[in-house]
Amino acid sequence: MTEEFVKSQLDVIKDLTIAVENGRWARYIDLPIEGIQEGRVLKVARYSTWVTEVRTGESSVRINRGEVATFTFTNGAWRTNYPQTIYPLNKIDMTEEFVKSQLDVIKDLTIAVENGHWARYIDLPIEGTQEGRVLKVARYSTWVTEVRTGESSVRINRGEMATFAFTNGVWKLQK
Repeated sequence: MTEEFVKSQLDVIKDLTIAVENGRWARYIDLPIEGIQEGRVLKVARYSTWVTEVRTGESSVRINRGEVATFTFTNGAWRTNYPQTIYPLNKIDMTEEFVKSQLDVIKDLTIAVENGHWARYIDLPIEGTQEGRVLKVARYSTWVTEVRTGESSVRINRGEMATFAFTNGVWKLQK
């Protein structure tokens, strides 16, 4: 579904839910940015066998079958509490700036590293990070990945997920 189509529906339907099901399936739903009223809410329900992703301009959200994701347009961007997983571009480290940009728009964020989507380093931002933020990093890759927290470096074992919490101005590995 194109941005134009979604915007035309948002302009007419106040409480819009897009239901994706077999026979009425879309691989991508692109959410518009231009001309969207602050505080606008959109729901996407996925019942289809095939995967659907909602593209918000800054990230992509894969909706699980049988679930509904709610998106709210706030401060010029679509935001959701729906858990999201992002993947690095292969062989490109994830910088503090990039991770911060994702933390700014994604409430429940997991970074997954796997073969074909691998980064040697993931640098967690300090400046401007909200107290209490939580970030998960999952490693499925053959190659080693380290999460640099500003004070230390944590090597994630293959097949494990590590959870980091930002407390008192530093990222701490949760046990």
